[in-house]
Amino acid sequence: ALGWAVWPRDWPWGMQVALALVSVEWAQYWVHRAQHAWPLLWRFHAVHHSARRLYWLNAGRVHPLEAVVNYLVAVPVLVALGCGAEPLAVYLVFISVCASAQHANVDFRLGPLNWVLSQGPVHRWHHAPGKADADHNFGVVLILWDLVFGTFKAPGDWPERVGIDPVESQPKGYVAQVLAPFSRRRRGD
Repeated sequence: ALGWAVWPRDWPWGMQVALALVSVEWAQYWVHRAQHAWPLLWRFHAVHHSARRLYWLNAGRVHPLEAVVNYLVAVPVLVALGCGAEPLAVYLVFISVCASAQHANVDFRLGPLNWVLSQGPVHRWHHAPGKADADHNFGVVLILWDLVFGTFKAPGDWPERVGIDPVESQPKGYVAQVLAPFSRRRRGD
């Protein structure tokens, strides 16, 4: 076993996965919120928001350095706390499926689960072109911390468009997007 022995390994897997989700979501919420608030971090995060339409592959459309930060906030922390391999694997599969579903170009509603999961119209508002709309719903999978800290937004219908305005401000192609945060000319700040 790696890490400290503070993780409740005697809990059922479902409860361990829920604990992992709530605790990691807390850290990821603050990192994600900072990515929208701090211009330097936004330059990297803008790669994810630059897509003009949402589809399931957008879940993986992140700058490589942002991907490293997101990984370091989740997996090493859980391992250091002593989370077992099985709950960690279930957690990773769950968040991957949720991330793909929340970026899917499918109009699905979850009813009461929209008050738990960041899916459908809830996450689509996070990708709206206007900063006033996009600076909400920072939860990666859950909206718990958005509800607690007042950043939840779900006005009902889906926003008409997604992406960063103006569209011309965003570089085209993978290499250009990877290099954009390092350029002198700020794009989408």
